Amino acid sequence: MPQTFDIVVIGAGPGGYATALRAAELGLSVALVERDATLGGTCLNRGCIPSKALLTAAHAMYTAKWAPVTGLQVQVTGFDFGALRDYRMRAVDAMVKGLAGLVAHRGITVFRGQASLAGARQVTVTPSPGCEAVLRYIKAGVAEPVGDWMRRT
Repeated sequence: MPQTFDIVVIGAGPGGYATALRAAELGLSVALVERDATLGGTCLNRGCIPSKALLTAAHAMYTAKWAPVTGLQVQVTGFDFGALRDYRMRAVDAMVKGLAGLVAHRGITVFRGQASLAGARQVTVTPSPGCEAVLRYIKAGVAEPVGDWMRRT
């Protein structure tokens, strides 16, 4: 039996979760479909956020190197890659948990699996072979970039 939502958002990256959160804020019933184990997409899990955590360490090393210019005597005695990896993982985990909390708080229903359009106003979610959920949505909308403004169709 298909479940019906006002909107089904495919992909929980920055564009997807922002859309889902805003739709829920406006009072719509929202399904958010994500194929990865965690919400946030590439940026949060493998791209922007992990990279920025690593850049933080590089910046700290750079700052320590130039500290004597300001009169500070700082000694860097080594580099612990394991601790840096743990720092990166903690940063990502904190943001993933925060996002999951926001999604849950707004009442968004999350489906894990591969989404595919299955017909008129219908999305099929396949979490694993031989298992699927069918979601129906009330209204479709697409935002296309046109020049410097967005046209909704």
